[in-house]
Amino acid sequence: MPQKGFKSRLFRTYAVMMVLLVAIFSALLFAFTISFNRETELKHQKEVFESHFARLESILAKANNLAIQVASNHEILNVFIPLDEPYNVNGGGNYFDDNLLAAIRIGSILAGINGVDEYAERISVYNRYGDYVSTGRLYE
Repeated sequence: MPQKGFKSRLFRTYAVMMVLLVAIFSALLFAFTISFNRETELKHQKEVFESHFARLESILAKANNLAIQVASNHEILNVFIPLDEPYNVNGGGNYFDDNLLAAIRIGSILAGINGVDEYAERISVYNRYGDYVSTGRLYE
């Protein structure tokens, strides 16, 4: 009998030690995996953010370049500068509805500025009195 009790205690001691070793190993592996996964996730999120930021920066730079080209075009300025408040108060409405040739000319200039790549789907030029001319696709 005493041998059976000794074997039983020895088995239990080894079993408890093995369970503790497995538990400690699992906890260490779990902690390492969590830390590694968090670092990997942060790295990938940073890469995605930088990619989106670069793309957004490129879009804004192209839009800014397009706006500068439109705002500095002499033909567009020569048509829009004379449009002042007295025309709009007395005549009302959009100047370009009444002057189709000016609308076509400005529209073709805007289409030329946009180019064959058609970076902007639609370019619209407004003044503060509601006179406008547009070119490109209409949004649905």
